[in-house]
This record gives sequence, structure tokens and C-alpha cells, in this order.
Amino acid sequence: MNIKMKYLELEGKRFAYYSAGQKHNPAIVLLHGWPETSKIWGKIISALEVNYYVLAIDLPGLGESDGLDNYDTDTVASWIRKTLTSLDISHFNLVSHDIGSWVASTYALKYPEDLISLVLIDAGIPGILPDSFFSFDNYKKSWHFYFHAVPDLPEFLIQGHVKEYITWFFNNKSYVKAAITEDDITYYAQLYQDRISEGLGYYRSYTESVKTNKSLLRKLSLPVLAIGGEFAVGDKMKDVAVALSDSPRFENVKDCGHFVPEEQPEALLNILLSFFRD
Repeated sequence: MNIKMKYLELEGKRFAYYSAGQKHNPAIVLLHGWPETSKIWGKIISALEVNYYVLAIDLPGLGESDGLDNYDTDTVASWIRKTLTSLDISHFNLVSHDIGSWVASTYALKYPEDLISLVLIDAGIPGILPDSFFSFDNYKKSWHFYFHAVPDLPEFLIQGHVKEYITWFFNNKSYVKAAITEDDITYYAQLYQDRISEGLGYYRSYTESVKTNKSLLRKLSLPVLAIGGEFAVGDKMKDVAVALSDSPRFENVKDCGHFVPEEQPEALLNILLSFFRD
């Protein structure tokens, strides 16, 4: 489906979002990851909007949303909350992928009263995912966390080659290779080519986000579901669910890489709808 974005002006900044469904229904807020936008949810939104009000937000500095001075998850989560308040959304299911899950975990720890449930999909979540994920033995999956955190050098090397650079991630971190098309990659590259530093800002604030989550970390009373892609973060996401809940739920999506919403949308949809009904 084609997602037509809407825009919200807030404290001198513009934030992009997509909404679908009837506003009187229970709400689902969707947060995407890097190097993507709210477009990642296009394969499941039409099914979700039947019984839910769905709101997908482009994260600050990514997609079509304006940037911030700092991209630590505390700062970003507070802006997401301001955005939702302005859109009159105060109680919702929060579903997130990749960097979106970094923000969502901090949001849940800071503002649990806002949430009906929390879903975290295949992400190296600061201060919560086990440190073993970032070991040298796992360099194929985690090398970019370090590279992106280096000042200036990534921009120097990536500038002018944004499409080629992000294509590497889609080719190497997916299992279902046809799930993300050449047109999809072109779309993402066009949005990211002048915003490299904004996307890298999340990684450069990673240590600060670790400190935030570790200082807030506790068991949440709301339902928590962690989802891994079999050939990506995978079953390490179970540790995330256990860290955040006394009654954790975990699903490992088979035949799937990192880009779960695009690679296995039907499986993800079935998991989400079952979880929301429980």
C-alpha cells in the first residue's frame, strides 16, 4: 500500500506520521528503525486498521520528520510523547522495530501509564540486550554500532554512496531478499542522502541511552512481547522480554532476517493480533 504522510507542527519542528482506522478504536503506535521510515509497516497496516486506530510516526531526524539536537532515547521518547499528546493519543499499544525499539523501551520505562502493551522487534536495545550481541564474535551483526558512533568518518565515507551503503544492510541483514525492492531502497536512499548525520546520531547517543535504560530498568506491569528474526537478533530478544516483564512473551519468526515487518508480514500480523487479544 502507498502511505500518504501527514504533518504536525510542534514547538517549531515538523513531525511526519501516517494514521489509519477509526479513532474510537484501541490505538496502535508504530515506530520504525534505521535506515527506513514508517513505510516498513505498509504490509500490515491495512489489516490492523480494521479493529484498531493505527498511527505510524517517522522518528525525529529520520524519514520526513525534523531532527533534534540530541538523539538519546530519553530525548526522543519525550518528543514522541509530545507528538502523541498533540494528536490526542494517550493510551495505546506500542509496536517498534530496530531503533524504534530503542526509543520504545525507554518510553515504556519512563511512561508505562501510557501503554496498553509493548512490542519490541529485532533490535540491539541499549542497556537491555545482552552484551554478548556486541562481541567481536558477532561482528557481522553488530559492527555498524561502532562505525556509526565514530565522529565525521562515516559521513565522509558514505556521502555520495548512500544507496550503495544501505543496500548492503538490506542484502546482508535480510533472509527474504525479495521483500525489500529496488524501489523501496531508492525511496529510503533519497530520504537519507542529506540526513546521514541524523541517522547516525542515534548510534552516537547509544552510550547515553544505555545509561538511561539501566537507571530505569525494572519489570513492567504491562504485557511485553519481544520478537526476533530467526537469522538476525533472534532468540536473544527473549532476554529483552525477561528483563522487562515477569510474564514475558517471545516469538522467533522463522525464515526471517532483521526486517521482520517486510520479510514476514503475515507471520508478524498473526503474532501481533494474538498478543493484543490475550
